[in-house]
Amino acid sequence: MTPQDLAPDIDLIALWVKQYKTEQALDYIQKLVDTGALHPDLYYWQGKIYQQRQDYGLALNAYQKALDLYPHHKGAETGITMVQAILQIANSYYYENPYTDEELYE
Repeated sequence: MTPQDLAPDIDLIALWVKQYKTEQALDYIQKLVDTGALHPDLYYWQGKIYQQRQDYGLALNAYQKALDLYPHHKGAETGITMVQAILQIANSYYYENPYTDEELYE
């Protein structure tokens, strides 16, 4: 299966994601991958769905697979940057919280 053969499939996946039919899109991506399809956009859309679901580990893995197939995939690069920023913000709020349990009981 060539990248050109997958263009209609990727367009369909993009449409489903925009219509919030993410479960359908993920199932279709997995079906394509199981048949041996290799295209960075498959993994990009998979990462985007996982990112929307706040499943950041799976999102990073999917974006990285897209980069493994095409090292200059801008969408995957942006996705990784965004997920890392989200995780950094979440981490800083956790560790820099000025309120502690001790202050609640004073």
